Amino acid sequence: MDLAAEIHGLNIQYSINNGVTDILAGKRFTTDDASNYAAYDFNASNLNAKYDLNIGKLTLRPGVNYQSAIYSDLAYTGGENSGFLNGEKDLSNLGLFLRADFKPTDKLRFIAAVRNDSYNVPDDNYLTYQFISTYSFNDKHLVRAVYSKANRGPFMIDSYSNYGFGSGAPTSPRIEYTGSESLNLPIINMVEVGYRGVLSSKLSLDIEVFHTTTTDITSFEPTFFGLDPDKGLFLHYEYVVLDLKAKQTGTTFSFNFAPSSKVQLKAYATIQQTQLENYDKKLTPVTFNPSTFEFYLPTVERMNTTHKQTPSIYGGVTGNFRPVDKFNVFAGVYYLGTHTYRHDYASTDESKGQVEVPGRAVVNVKASYMVYKNSSVFINARNAFNSTASEMGFADEIGGLYLAGINLAF
Repeated sequence: MDLAAEIHGLNIQYSINNGVTDILAGKRFTTDDASNYAAYDFNASNLNAKYDLNIGKLTLRPGVNYQSAIYSDLAYTGGENSGFLNGEKDLSNLGLFLRADFKPTDKLRFIAAVRNDSYNVPDDNYLTYQFISTYSFNDKHLVRAVYSKANRGPFMIDSYSNYGFGSGAPTSPRIEYTGSESLNLPIINMVEVGYRGVLSSKLSLDIEVFHTTTTDITSFEPTFFGLDPDKGLFLHYEYVVLDLKAKQTGTTFSFNFAPSSKVQLKAYATIQQTQLENYDKKLTPVTFNPSTFEFYLPTVERMNTTHKQTPSIYGGVTGNFRPVDKFNVFAGVYYLGTHTYRHDYASTDESKGQVEVPGRAVVNVKASYMVYKNSSVFINARNAFNSTASEMGFADEIGGLYLAGINLAF
């Protein structure tokens, strides 16, 4: 259900969504095997209210936002330690915000927005903000600057995971996975400067340079191994906040070229580099020696390094052609640069745990013909040349998809 209303400048929206999610749909388990069942009831609601207040050249928008998500797997598990959550869990936050838009002159504009969120998990307040300034030299050239701070919201799995298996006997070690309700939320700070210009009646340019710093990154890590007086031989995994800091610097640009009303072309690209500080590279993963019944936690080497799992370049070219009013052709190619994917098992054998993903270009083409008013027939080729290379490490090789159809509008 989604309800929205506007009353004399006051905008109110309320939505609620509930149901059942069955992660293993199609592979049903009975309550006799509830430890393997992965279903839960959910109830998510959102209330947002804001009011626009105009005071001459200043526009103020105060508001309030309340969000709640309740998950429960009690109806689908066989008791304690038999599900992924083991109970009813709730995430909620109350946000208060204010946005101000001030235009002292026709050329200069300032926008400032501040928000405070009060979360139940973690039990803390987070202040976020965004400050923007733009200056128009004339109708064709504009520069902008942005400084902002934002945080990621809490996740149910980070906060409330509670899953375990094994008896704790030497032949069946007890392994548990838990979340943490006191995790700091990841925070990102960003600085951006940009330019937008109409270079001619047919050509426009948008370019920006940005720098971001991300801290309080969470990760799922082994935190304990050994003998526990109550659980026997025991290995514990938990979500933790890392000392890791990621700094990304890059630029994004796009050119738009329209030589005529029948042809529109666009070229775009993002070039970036990400540096990691206090990165703990795993030299060995978690291992278990069945002959001695011993666990060994990972060994790590802390370093500062360049993050290579994000492509350093992504971009493409698109074109839209309309030779006659009823016939339209769209064609585009995007390119994803070379990058390296590495997971924990690369620590023992990098040939198995690390893969170099080569650069890849993918072509998409769609042609449509309007047969009557707003109804049309089309053919669509996605990955038209059937490139089967993966775009991510260890991911599926997805070939071409070729479609023909009709769009009907009444």
